Amino acid sequence: MKHTAIGVIALLLAAQLAHAQRVVTFPPAEAPPPPPVKAPPKTQAGAEETDIIPDPGPQMRRTQVRNPPPPTNLSVIYKIEYGETLQYKHPDGTVQKFEQWKSYPNDADNLVTLTNERLADGNNYKYATKPLAAPGFDPVDIPILYMTGDYNFTLKPAEVENLRKFVAGGGTIIFNAARGRDKFSRAVAREMRKVFPQKAFMRLPLDHPIYNARYRINQVMMLISGVQTMQPPEIYSIDIGTRAAAILVPGGLGAALSNTDYHVDGKHIVGESAKRLGVNLVAYMLGCTEYGRFLAQDFPVYTGKTRAGDVLRFAAVRYSGSWDLNPALQNSLLSALKDNTDIDVDFQPYSVTLDDKQIGQFPLLFMTG
Repeated sequence: MKHTAIGVIALLLAAQLAHAQRVVTFPPAEAPPPPPVKAPPKTQAGAEETDIIPDPGPQMRRTQVRNPPPPTNLSVIYKIEYGETLQYKHPDGTVQKFEQWKSYPNDADNLVTLTNERLADGNNYKYATKPLAAPGFDPVDIPILYMTGDYNFTLKPAEVENLRKFVAGGGTIIFNAARGRDKFSRAVAREMRKVFPQKAFMRLPLDHPIYNARYRINQVMMLISGVQTMQPPEIYSIDIGTRAAAILVPGGLGAALSNTDYHVDGKHIVGESAKRLGVNLVAYMLGCTEYGRFLAQDFPVYTGKTRAGDVLRFAAVRYSGSWDLNPALQNSLLSALKDNTDIDVDFQPYSVTLDDKQIGQFPLLFMTG
């Protein structure tokens, strides 16, 4: 009986812990609410009213004024819902509970508005929110995901699988450390290893298209622990082919995109720098949608058999950059050799690092990027 009671107590404690909210020591981001929708102006009727419509008299023929067609409405961004409900205790004792994924509630909306204003490409881009674990993430419908926050997080198995399918299928995700908190950036790097175990984040060079998609960006204004400075932008990506498919911005864009105060303990990209970088990110991702779908297709694979004996074989060089540009590249070169020469080739794809002990087995190495 005693053991049964202890077991019941243990189950109750486990249930309480399962529903307990994680307490954080960094305050939640607070953005001002969107302005209220203005009511149309009221019209005041005249002193005398009549139901008789006056005769307009003879009409003159006029050339009809044609307005330009309205812009095309395109939903292109999901701000994804993830994480848990967190709890923060303010210095005055007030306890605030908040959803981890929201961070700055208006940042994605304002980013899309900025994109519409500054690209002015004839489209009216829109955004929505969606739980990351929900089905239906198709990059053909919504090419961009946006995930932001300040705190550590862990992806659920369904979220990992959705991200893998989305990015491999041609979609792009941007991770924005809202106020430049390292806990969020480290969690992104750790969790993305679950999504793509063989890939890692790399820092983008200044000649990358992201820094030149709409504006040419060589320096950004940063506010780090209250100190303002100009420095080169810092963005990391996981590439598929030569496409930056998962993009991490460790310096926070959230406050600038939300037009709210900068937290003194944060690491912020401020003002116009943040806005231009945000527009560049969206412009780059929109421009890569067709390329992403191209890389997502099933490429033809040569099914011929390799002749026994001496054959030509070569290996692609693996390095920390975008070494695997095209899944069919190596096979296509070997097929061309087989079809156009008398050279016998080994169609098995190989890859090695430059410090690999097996490198001597390959008379030819192929390095691209």
